Amino acid sequence: MFNPHPSKELNRLFLEKPYQGAPPASAKFLFIGLDANYARAIENHAIYRPVLSYLNDGVDFWKTVGVHHPFLLPSYSGDGVFYHRSFSRIGFTATNSADVSFLELLHVPTCGRSSLTVADLDSDH
Repeated sequence: MFNPHPSKELNRLFLEKPYQGAPPASAKFLFIGLDANYARAIENHAIYRPVLSYLNDGVDFWKTVGVHHPFLLPSYSGDGVFYHRSFSRIGFTATNSADVSFLELLHVPTCGRSSLTVADLDSDH
């Protein structure tokens, strides 16, 4: 079972582009995650605008801001920092941004803890 995120904007962006970073078809490196998890009240946080920018164009975000995900920005210290810092240790830089795609098993953004079952997955995704 999972908790879909209540943000209409986050859900719209995931429906339009069900990946982050480079388009999977053109990427050289695909990273598969469980779900894209955000704080329930992210719309009230300073990180919200950078998250929207990232979801709109992750490649440009990385090239412009210098980090692969907004959770690595100095103004953010919530959940997801450990995961994205760990990913950073691989050594990719902004010059690799067009080669890296992030895909999630779940087709929608979530909030809170998820315990997924096969029934939660969308075969079209």
